Amino acid sequence: MLIVVLVIVGVLILAVIGLIVLRIFAGQVVGLALSRTRVRIKAIDGSRMTFQANKYTEAEGRYFVRWGATASARVGAITGRAAGGVTREVTFAAEAPVGATSADWSGQYFSGPHEVGTYDDVVIQTSEGEAPAWYFPGAPSSADWVIHVHGIRVTRLSPLRGVDAIRSTGAHSLVISYRGDTEGPAHPYGTSTLGVSEWPDIEPAINYAKTRGARRIFLMGWSMGAGMTLLASERASNRDDIDGLILIGPVTDWRATIVHGARAAGVPARVGKLVTAALSHRFSARLLGAGHPIDFDALDWAGSPGRLSTPCLVLHSPTDDEVPFELSERFAASNPGVTLKEQPGALHTLEWNRSAESFEAAVTSWLADAN
Repeated sequence: MLIVVLVIVGVLILAVIGLIVLRIFAGQVVGLALSRTRVRIKAIDGSRMTFQANKYTEAEGRYFVRWGATASARVGAITGRAAGGVTREVTFAAEAPVGATSADWSGQYFSGPHEVGTYDDVVIQTSEGEAPAWYFPGAPSSADWVIHVHGIRVTRLSPLRGVDAIRSTGAHSLVISYRGDTEGPAHPYGTSTLGVSEWPDIEPAINYAKTRGARRIFLMGWSMGAGMTLLASERASNRDDIDGLILIGPVTDWRATIVHGARAAGVPARVGKLVTAALSHRFSARLLGAGHPIDFDALDWAGSPGRLSTPCLVLHSPTDDEVPFELSERFAASNPGVTLKEQPGALHTLEWNRSAESFEAAVTSWLADAN
């Protein structure tokens, strides 16, 4: 009898441990808290900062670092490597970069819209409440608008990186917020549904542009925001007003992306598969802390040939560390209206940071061809 009791207790303990592991991983998938990447600062010397070497600090390009409430800097070219450190030039500092030992590292290169250009604060009325947005005017003669949609666990500071390319074409830019992103309305479910319930906030943004004279409207989506624009192109009541999509590091198959994330984190792939299966059903989704089940079939564009009916440009790097590049290859191969432009050497959604010139050339060229 004692052996039976011990076996039962052991099974229960393993089940509890397994549930805890699944809840933690599920929280990383659908949690709404803004992401942070902390890096160590080894030394600061005038216009140079030396960071502990890792995949972020060793990446070529330009990035934003913050180490206090107001202390921040932009860093650019790598000027040296030694003793596990990477030294980079400081291209701009809001305060003298002294005294810090660690910082948040980000691809959100701009600290506010004022750093990008002239803009207006506007409000988009969604079904869940008011969503603040930034409007960057284009040429007075242009009736082209681009609506910028950021990804999960970042803010509308992130897609500011795409505004310069759009402005160079004369088009207007509308950088929106949406439910659950800390700026838009509160998410009704408390956790993300990876775009399934968030995409409707794009619909009133399209109407806003139309009422202000937009004749051609393009959606520019990053990561999960790319998936939201795909859903809008398929489901929105005003989808016929969407003339094209520009997608950066798009998640076109969340099941595969979650399994990839599990492997990258050193977690067995079956954990990722269990999480997606559990998040698909109401009871098990709530058991994992999710507010609502997720329709992963609706989020599978890479495995759905011919599903897309809108012209589309995809910018993606083969070195993306979160979303496999092969998903974009499959997506492009199965949808003839997709143009895939490889952007080498970038981590997830850091194509602009790696090479703004290559990024902006691809965007402006595609938009010119769309005329």
